[in-house]
Amino acid sequence: MVARAAGVSQATVSRVLNNHPAVDERTRHAVLAAAASLGYSVRIRGKHLRVGIVMSKNTPIGSYQAMALSALKTDVYRRSWQLEIVFNEDLAVLGSRALSGAVSISGDRDLNCRWSEFTTLPLVRFAARSSHSDNIYSVYTDEEPLWREMLKKLHDLGHRRIGLLLRRTRSADSVLYENYGELFPRLMAGFGLADAEEFVSYGEAGIPLAERLDSLLVRGVTALVVIPCDTALEVCAELRKRGIRIPDDLSLITRDFAGVAEFWDPPLTVLRPDYAAMSASALDLLERLVRGERDVEDIAIPGTLILRESVRRI
Repeated sequence: MVARAAGVSQATVSRVLNNHPAVDERTRHAVLAAAASLGYSVRIRGKHLRVGIVMSKNTPIGSYQAMALSALKTDVYRRSWQLEIVFNEDLAVLGSRALSGAVSISGDRDLNCRWSEFTTLPLVRFAARSSHSDNIYSVYTDEEPLWREMLKKLHDLGHRRIGLLLRRTRSADSVLYENYGELFPRLMAGFGLADAEEFVSYGEAGIPLAERLDSLLVRGVTALVVIPCDTALEVCAELRKRGIRIPDDLSLITRDFAGVAEFWDPPLTVLRPDYAAMSASALDLLERLVRGERDVEDIAIPGTLILRESVRRI
């Protein structure tokens, strides 16, 4: 039926569904349009998968998304797969795309619900919570041992008032595996600092970064963890305006942005996700889901603390 509607042979339809490289784009789109008009759900299988990378068109690509996208791009092409960008604001287009599945680098808290409204394709999310009943899984950094190591290091260096400044909102933080607003106070309590929640600043709408920074500085913080690195660079600029030196007056740690953090002045101590391992695990997991395997789970990947000159003893 699809072949008749598209005016091609059944063999051509088969090649499209198996993502054969010999099919030209005009023919591929004709087959996909015919399948969509007949209500046929197209899912690319075979050796050469076509993977959607889900991101937001309304949010700038930050350091985390840039690093994740770079790792995924490299790994997709290494596998001789194809890659297509899908915006999480336009999921309705999934009905007309020939995809095997997708990997999301978006932290959109509503994505799981919206994804299941438009498709049953498998989705693997970076960092965000999964929904296995909707064929949505997650690959994320195993944050707890990484943050415990970082906080112990700061504690051993004499820091007792440690602040956490996040770009994300409280609600966005709550849907991520890396729920720092919950993790940070809990781990700090293990060092006898039970009031750590007062030292967490979220990026709620309408509150300027400078005001949020000042609210932590007046609490006497001696060390500051800023997520992501983009925001940490803004914080560095604000600190310079105030004559506050890193690390002489304030130690600073951020999440890694390779090619930037190590060349900052001073070079920044970072929490480094293993983007290459996360990418490989996400694509391996997606391939298993495309094959219909069900004995799969979310995957936690260890991260690394890299100490540089932005942290010192007080």
